[in-house]
Amino acid sequence: MDGSTLQWTEEMLNSIERMAEAAFDWQEMADVLEIEQREFFMAMKEDGHPVQKRIRKGMLKRQLELRERIFKDARNGSSPAQTLAVKLIENMKINYEGLI
Repeated sequence: MDGSTLQWTEEMLNSIERMAEAAFDWQEMADVLEIEQREFFMAMKEDGHPVQKRIRKGMLKRQLELRERIFKDARNGSSPAQTLAVKLIENMKINYEGLI
């Protein structure tokens, strides 16, 4: 685990998740939470640390929202959205190749 004495509260972790959803970078998150950047960085880089997990979760929640919108717009005839949807599907096929 990280060698810090900082206690990461649920409130802090929820804030980190929300900021990740809003595309804050890690330095901005540390500044908002008034945590030394070095300490935040160390927690963020540690595999399985709650900070790392919440950042990833927030980023993925935002990606889900955007992708849902892309596919909705594609179904409604938006050519740019259809192009993006095809790219997303092709990337998915590549990532799952041989698995399903």
